Amino acid sequence: MLDAVKITDLFKGNQLKELESWLDFETPYESNSNWLRSPDGSHMVKSCEELNTFHKVLTDKAREIFSVHNLLPTFSNINWYEPNVEKELHFDTGETEYTILYNYFSDDKLVFTYNNDQLELKQGEAIAYCGSEFEHMVGSSEGVNIRLNFNFAKPSNYFFVLGNHTNEGFEFPSGRIESEVGVDWL
Repeated sequence: MLDAVKITDLFKGNQLKELESWLDFETPYESNSNWLRSPDGSHMVKSCEELNTFHKVLTDKAREIFSVHNLLPTFSNINWYEPNVEKELHFDTGETEYTILYNYFSDDKLVFTYNNDQLELKQGEAIAYCGSEFEHMVGSSEGVNIRLNFNFAKPSNYFFVLGNHTNEGFEFPSGRIESEVGVDWL
């Protein structure tokens, strides 16, 4: 089982400067923003092309970190948390097999809990983990924090054959569910 790995220099040089110059103007409080409330209502979320570019750039690094040579990007998002948002321990499902979580901004340290261990993340640090294999969560923070999630999956993941992730698992356009579909597209 892969342990959680802290990354202190996920972005550096011009990549970091570009990320900062773009994200410093992102806020869910702008009237014309396209931020959405998360499905559980606990925070604001945004997906966009700018973030997808950074996501693609991380593919080789993710393959190296997770030792999965054919790992592919699935989706990425920016998460804006207000103070004291409580999240529960959980396993990732669907197209979220592997994640690199980047603490872009936080008023205080974030505490990542996994396998009964804890790891502190300062602003500008990231953690790579396989959330589909172990329970995990980021503890609540007394201040605002902005996190970037970059998610990856193996090519055998149902996401890559147009499966739509639902609460009951993947569902395909035909109406079949994942237990009715064999992995024969590779």
